[in-house]
Amino acid sequence: MQYSDLLKPLDDSQRKAVLEAARTMKNAGFECYLVGGCVRDLLLGRSVKDLDLTSNAHPEQSRKLFKKTIPTGIEHGTITVRLFGQSLELTTYRTEGTYSDGRRPDQVAFGQSLSEDLCRRDFTVNALAYDPISGDLIDEHGGLQDLEDGLIRTIGAPRDRFYEDGLRPIRACRFLSTLGFSLEAVTEKAISEPDVQDRTALVAIERFTDELRKGFKSPDPSLMLEKLRTSGLLRIFLNRAQMEVSVESVRTESLLHGREAQLERFKDRIQGLEDGMDWFVDIRIFLWLRSGLPDLSPEQAGMLLRRWKFPNHTISCFQGCQRLLQSAQKLAAADGEMAPGSLSIEEGSIPQMREDAHTGFEIRSTLFDLEKLLSHRLHSFLNVWKVALEEFPSPLPGILFTKRMQQFVQSYENEPFRIKDLAIGGKDLMERGITGKEVGDKLLLCLETVWQEPTRNSREGLLALVSHT
Repeated sequence: MQYSDLLKPLDDSQRKAVLEAARTMKNAGFECYLVGGCVRDLLLGRSVKDLDLTSNAHPEQSRKLFKKTIPTGIEHGTITVRLFGQSLELTTYRTEGTYSDGRRPDQVAFGQSLSEDLCRRDFTVNALAYDPISGDLIDEHGGLQDLEDGLIRTIGAPRDRFYEDGLRPIRACRFLSTLGFSLEAVTEKAISEPDVQDRTALVAIERFTDELRKGFKSPDPSLMLEKLRTSGLLRIFLNRAQMEVSVESVRTESLLHGREAQLERFKDRIQGLEDGMDWFVDIRIFLWLRSGLPDLSPEQAGMLLRRWKFPNHTISCFQGCQRLLQSAQKLAAADGEMAPGSLSIEEGSIPQMREDAHTGFEIRSTLFDLEKLLSHRLHSFLNVWKVALEEFPSPLPGILFTKRMQQFVQSYENEPFRIKDLAIGGKDLMERGITGKEVGDKLLLCLETVWQEPTRNSREGLLALVSHT
């Protein structure tokens, strides 16, 4: 089949790199195809980040053809080719033996044909290959039809594919969110079979966590999470973390879900924020733990994240979100919006929020705690929250961040909430004979006063306060 415009969604440097690599390989007498997820996404008209090529050339042969290569996984036949500022993964055709541990093949051998290589892949939509020079699309497993029908289907018998690699059932669930597809009936049934789940139980925690994070980058992660829950796969990893908790259906709106176009607009708006998408993923993880695993205390949730080997960034974000939630609840209860400790509120019942000393003190003291926890990352953390709440529909009906976040961001940008924001410093106090621990105590007193009344943040006023205490 001819698809002469398939490379059109790529940017210029990507397109040049793919064509140059393919020409170089073919001029040397080798085959060369784009393969896997990048072909799938190009057919769907999506942007592509990772470009994977496959060839009958062995790594040592391929390396001689390009000026700059990196032996990324040369023992498995993979090198990285650098062209036009792009990194292309070039892998030799492979065949794989048995999977004794359910994680990785016991033996990887170089194959002789593209067909051999495509047969070893997981799902039909990932077993498509494209010749960038001729424009020919190779589809030996019905992947095009499954793309059109929006189906995730294994190549061959599902139990065989899942038994080879226990991560594949997790990946199948993740594709529900990242692609917005459904599971083919036989594939779906196999995911819940006991012997398949026994293999999935062998998967390294880090691989499970990586799939979760990928799913949380999608427009609607709840599709993945719900299938993990109903299939019993989630319970496997909760048990491995020694967490005996109930698992409830996740409310879609609690995860800041939206359509693909909304997510892309959101990404554009946070582009200038440091680690913007990482914050967004971590915020969604926090919301999932709150709504999907409600029996977990904050301490247990933090323990779960550690046992699942999430990065420190995720754990810090969870702690920051929890502090924000506590503050929002306290302010809402004080304003009569909700009962203390409640997580819900009747639609349309929110009165005008007060801007009194109590509110200011709570917001600025919360920012002080967040600054200690997140340091220079607080700016990105708050603004990712703010943009997310602005961009996604019906956001967080059970958590009162929507209206409060504007107050937090405004206070962060315009009001004093840190020791360094005070009009006086330690040197001023030492000049007045104050030493040791008393310096810190006096500055904290000044800060708490300023939290209550920011207008008192003047040199004269604070020095007078210190002299009278």
